[in-house]
Amino acid sequence: MQVRYSYLKNYQGNNSVVLNQNGVVQQINHYYPYGSLMGEGYNVSSQPYRYGGKELVTLENLNLSDFGARWLDSPSGTFTTMDPLCEDFQHLSPYLYCAGNPIKYIDPSGMVFTDVTQQYANRLKKEAILRLVGAITAQKVDWNVISEASSTIKEIIILEKSSQVYDVVEDVGLGANYATTRANYRNKRIEIALGDKDVSIDLIAHEFKHLYQFETSDYSIGPKLSSEPCNFFYDQYDEIEAYGRGAIFGGPEFPTIQSLPAKYSNYHNKKMNATRHPNIKKIIRGPIKKKIIVFRIFQNQ
Repeated sequence: MQVRYSYLKNYQGNNSVVLNQNGVVQQINHYYPYGSLMGEGYNVSSQPYRYGGKELVTLENLNLSDFGARWLDSPSGTFTTMDPLCEDFQHLSPYLYCAGNPIKYIDPSGMVFTDVTQQYANRLKKEAILRLVGAITAQKVDWNVISEASSTIKEIIILEKSSQVYDVVEDVGLGANYATTRANYRNKRIEIALGDKDVSIDLIAHEFKHLYQFETSDYSIGPKLSSEPCNFFYDQYDEIEAYGRGAIFGGPEFPTIQSLPAKYSNYHNKKMNATRHPNIKKIIRGPIKKKIIVFRIFQNQ
């Protein structure tokens, strides 16, 4: 009979307590910093999901944790293969787990959620929590702020666990208090580019919304096809959602297509994503070269 488990995780996402479907404790796991199990744990089950919530593969005494992109050898604190993005971190060993600091950092996929991105994500989560508390305790409950603030926190958590690498960079050429989301084809990252590092929190919220849209196939980034008015899945509703997110942090709101700034007037005026685009069947049936060109635009989809 198949057994279903529930997991109680610690602050790093490690499975500390494992319960079966009857609520009976099957495992209590204590970990050393890099994931090796301490001897005082409790174990009456062979369920394999342990450190980082990843599968510990013990077949033939392998004892490696499957992190998706790479295998982690906990006793040595290293991956078994090189970081595919190691050229961007030349000061670190390409085999290191969490830059050698597993107490401070996590690595859900064996790749990278960059330090800079995490700083802005933490700032945004903190601001979202403040607005959530304020909306709940206000004399008149603001359900829109509650919804948007809650979604902000949930979406950041999803992005943190993604196998896609997201980054935040400074590009002074954009001008002060300006931000945009773009693809970096050199390092295969999706990045938020900031005109200056002190941009307002509403712009950060706006661009993080675009990251989440990209993560969920609602948004594409890169050069447009000649037959398209804009990027493949980029539509006016993406901007309505992003401005709506920024609005709870003090930014402008444009709740309808008619109210959007003129620069968005040529964008798709219908919701586009991987299932709704009118040309998706034609592209899937098309020549392989055409499919490669199209799907490179949204490299994580």
